[in-house]
Amino acid sequence: MTKDKSASSVETIVASLVHEIRNPLSSIKMGLTTLRRRPSLEDADQHIVNISLREMDRLEQMLKDLLAYARTRDLNCLEQNLNAIVESAVKQIMAQAEDKKIQIIRDLSADCSKIPVDSDQMIPVFVHLLQNSLDAMYREGRLVLQTFPDGDFIHLQISDNGTGIDEKHREKIFDPFYTTKTGRLGLGLTIAQKIIKLHQGEIQVEQTSNSGTLIDVRLPVTQL
Repeated sequence: MTKDKSASSVETIVASLVHEIRNPLSSIKMGLTTLRRRPSLEDADQHIVNISLREMDRLEQMLKDLLAYARTRDLNCLEQNLNAIVESAVKQIMAQAEDKKIQIIRDLSADCSKIPVDSDQMIPVFVHLLQNSLDAMYREGRLVLQTFPDGDFIHLQISDNGTGIDEKHREKIFDPFYTTKTGRLGLGLTIAQKIIKLHQGEIQVEQTSNSGTLIDVRLPVTQL
């Protein structure tokens, strides 16, 4: 079996499994949502239903990650400004950042030219990277976003003053199903790296001088 046929078979199997799992999950979620609306529901039962619905959301996210990991992706690239894509991602995590009193500092270069990018795929990548930084920081942390041109590439650097990543974990963070977080599938960074590589870019993760984490995403100005 060729590599393409093998990948296609895996995608078909995963898609079928996800479909079969989603159907009963949707029915369960609908029932729980209906139950939560009942005015006669006692507070203790309401609490249990709310927890169950949150767990349902977590399972649905795992299924999305599993499908995204197995799926063969095609890019629909348009010439776009990287700064605008970064801002779109920031909007999606802003509420959580404000809740944790995280200071977001933008240093977005006006010299960044437009680059070929599939924003529908790249924005979720940036959201995931930002979310990881927020998760690693305590309240009143500091998140710095920088963009700058570098020859034939444009960089996005995301740095935080969070707990950092231990060196023994740093070597494995892009491995499928590797995670140090409870209740996570461990595919987020694998998918992020996959999409960035499809754009002929690179992603690196380093430790900063203040024990935080620096993520460096490098994307080409033109298709290589």
